[in-house]
Amino acid sequence: MSSRVQFILIGMLGGFAFWGLFDRFEVLETWRLAVPALVGAGAFFFATLAMAADLGLRRAALAGGAIAAVAGGLVALKGLGFESGAQMLATGHLGGAMVALAVMPVPFALGWGLGGRAGLTDYRVLFTESWNIVVRYVSAGLFVATALLVLWLLGALLQLVGVTVLHDVLRDDLGLWLISGAVLGLAFSVVTELSDTVSPYLLLRLLRLLTPLVLGVVVVFVAALPLRGLGALFGEISAASALLATAIAAIGLISIVADEDDVEAAQGLILTLSARGLMALVPVLAGLAIWALALRIGQYGWTPERVAASALAFVVAGYGLGYLLALGLGGGRWRAALRRVNVAMALAILALAVLWLSPGLARGDRGALAGWRGSRPGGRRWRSCRCGR
Repeated sequence: MSSRVQFILIGMLGGFAFWGLFDRFEVLETWRLAVPALVGAGAFFFATLAMAADLGLRRAALAGGAIAAVAGGLVALKGLGFESGAQMLATGHLGGAMVALAVMPVPFALGWGLGGRAGLTDYRVLFTESWNIVVRYVSAGLFVATALLVLWLLGALLQLVGVTVLHDVLRDDLGLWLISGAVLGLAFSVVTELSDTVSPYLLLRLLRLLTPLVLGVVVVFVAALPLRGLGALFGEISAASALLATAIAAIGLISIVADEDDVEAAQGLILTLSARGLMALVPVLAGLAIWALALRIGQYGWTPERVAASALAFVVAGYGLGYLLALGLGGGRWRAALRRVNVAMALAILALAVLWLSPGLARGDRGALAGWRGSRPGGRRWRSCRCGR
């Protein structure tokens, strides 16, 4: 019971922290602390709850504090180049870097906590713990949503007899944050107690089955390109987005088929061939996305969204080239090579996020944003941003 109380208190502390941050956002903005505090708080509570089942609350909180300090500190330094935190968020392309810096270090921190320095590159630990985090948060999130719905219904029922306490608490911002945090903490305490039962294996086995379907659709798409013509494809506004989303889905399915090691990897011929086929097609999707973005940028100029999309396209291209090299090994070694590519690309994304939030790039942000005058179809002009002026 004491463990559950600790989780509930951590959840309530998180709820109180976020209520205070949002309630006093404008005050914190005057000190340039609003966005760094939000990123730091989000990183701390996300990491602490995610790692508590494996490292214990104390070690998880220490690791979460370290991640939060780095993420929040970099965001604070980056914010010095802007007039306000809201203006920094308005760039669009910095939000993804903030999320990556707050979330992606967690599996590596778990690997370090469970296996020391060797755990940083132990793919079995990184893969398993990453999916464990996903399943735990999805399970806890569903429980929070269900609990709030039940509480709302109970509040409505009590209103019928003139008792409005529960209804009033749920309508109050602080009350809602505290209840949501407490329920989330309770959910994670149960997930921690059932860590041997709550696992991602069922979800991963089901997701594997989508691999042949995705391969078939991508093959049809690539085969139909010459018939429809590249000009028609790149005339669509969302062409790059669709290509990148499909490539990211393919990368995820390929990794799921390869799993944490050769023992757990899919052994069926259809799934294996489907994964290898997608590995060969990811570079094609990445190349088409880069081409579509280049044409769009040449026609309309740079915008914050296209900066972010370009960075994502080159990350996907990095996966694609790595997968081609893994395929070149042949035999059963492609799985081991793929896992090394995944670890290397995860570290590369982290490094890119750090670089993206580096204060040294603030001048580039100001110059690029101030010069963005591209327009969307229909003649809408993009206003320049006086970042740092």
